[in-house]
Amino acid sequence: TFTSGSTPTASPLSHFLAGTGAGCTNALILNPLSAIKYKTWGRKQNRGMMNEISTMWVKGGARPFLNGMLPTILRDVSFGGTYTFLRWHLIGAYYGYIQTMNEATNIPAEHQWMANLVAASVATVVSSPFNLARNVQYSIKSETARPSIRKVLLKLRREMHTSTSENRPRPVWEQFRYAGMRLRIGWGTARVAIGISFGHFVYDYLNDLALNN
Repeated sequence: TFTSGSTPTASPLSHFLAGTGAGCTNALILNPLSAIKYKTWGRKQNRGMMNEISTMWVKGGARPFLNGMLPTILRDVSFGGTYTFLRWHLIGAYYGYIQTMNEATNIPAEHQWMANLVAASVATVVSSPFNLARNVQYSIKSETARPSIRKVLLKLRREMHTSTSENRPRPVWEQFRYAGMRLRIGWGTARVAIGISFGHFVYDYLNDLALNN
């Protein structure tokens, strides 16, 4: 990474691999916990984590704990890779050091924040189809086979083109509006982008503070 006052030396490929690796590791470790959490949220009365784990195992064995695993990996990999790769290039394009950026020193914090904000917004949109598939897989019953990512996205495409309630083709603008609603592009995108960019800003600030002391 690069912080204000530091010099980035890693290549774009290194940043991309670091982001995708972090996303994949995060998904593998945390997905079973997310699957359990989603089940507890869907109950009118919280039965407790251990009871929920027991019920999931009795009804579906290991399968319920693996629901959402592949979409989560693809979501986190696509988000992490896009974010780390794009923020590097945004700073590089601004300062004119597209290839190495080895000479880009003393980068103002506000420039980094804007690059992070844009990169996080784009990464959220890129990863949103996998997030939809993840939520759909989490929502199914423990004893039911999960739908594939392809099946979820094909269903979304059909729903985009035809209104299921009125059985009529949707205008193009309504197709985009429906897709944005289902993929949670809008306020959800802004929330994630602002959260990620602010978190990165705080990290850079504290890192610089520690290095300078």
